[in-house]
Amino acid sequence: MTLANSTDDEIFRGITPSGRVTYARIVGTQSDLYSVNADGTGTVAVANSTDTETFSGVTPGGRVIYERSVGGQAELYSVNADGTGTAVLANTISNESYSGSF
Repeated sequence: MTLANSTDDEIFRGITPSGRVTYARIVGTQSDLYSVNADGTGTVAVANSTDTETFSGVTPGGRVIYERSVGGQAELYSVNADGTGTAVLANTISNESYSGSF
């Protein structure tokens, strides 16, 4: 079964507790995050902007954690797997990243 099929590069990133598959779509140097149901239906943009979003993990509650790079500055965000409820976790003059586990 094809979950994501475009002329861009799609890279698997994780599975949420509800079974949504998260993946990165890469176009040139731009990376955005998407999710799709395991049956290939319901694709949504989780983090899609003119900035670069890099997947960092999925919480047990199903929120996707990601870094958004804005002009070389990394900020930390979370969002529901359906693309709603984006929240800023860390946005300072320093680079923020997450590389742990939940």
